[in-house]
Amino acid sequence: MLVLGSLLTAQVIFAQPLPVELVSNANSLWYAHTFQKFFGKQQRFGISHTTSGIIPVNGNQPAEWMSQHYVNWIIKQGIRLDIGSFYASKPGIQASLGVQFSRFRSNYGLLLKVRADPNGFRTRELFGFGEFKPRINTQIRLYSRWQFMYNATQQLHNRSYQYFRLGMHYRTSDFGLAYLHDVYGNSKQHFGQKGLYVRHVFN
Repeated sequence: MLVLGSLLTAQVIFAQPLPVELVSNANSLWYAHTFQKFFGKQQRFGISHTTSGIIPVNGNQPAEWMSQHYVNWIIKQGIRLDIGSFYASKPGIQASLGVQFSRFRSNYGLLLKVRADPNGFRTRELFGFGEFKPRINTQIRLYSRWQFMYNATQQLHNRSYQYFRLGMHYRTSDFGLAYLHDVYGNSKQHFGQKGLYVRHVFN
């Protein structure tokens, strides 16, 4: 209900495009959506939100939900400051401060974000992705993406992942093959899943 509510709120109030992605495999269902809105003539201030989750079907991988809400300030082109909140199944909700670096063009995109708990900077996180989408014709592109995250408290590993996509892009939709590699805890328990993904931008 929280996921549905945030989607409806973003579309009704802000009328913004909403990318939604699903990955299905034999053991779990992975879900994510993002939202971003900037205001004013210069479009330097805005808000953003992202939610993702893992719903296990078989196996021992834990259920997990993550949600982030930010006020954004564009310092200069490609550099953004984020101030807001971060929620995860563990450790719960906390304040969050981040700096994001990005570069997007018609056939590729690069993003790197450094995020931390501002209360002593005990929890630190590095997130990023690179995507490549060369054009085949006016409506179809190849699509590939590598996405990663590493989260640690002081020197102890909390959570990390590497996600891969390889498929096709058609108009406002992507679909193809996915591989999810999730790592949990200081003991670094690994889960690797192959599956199919679909992503659509709702306008």
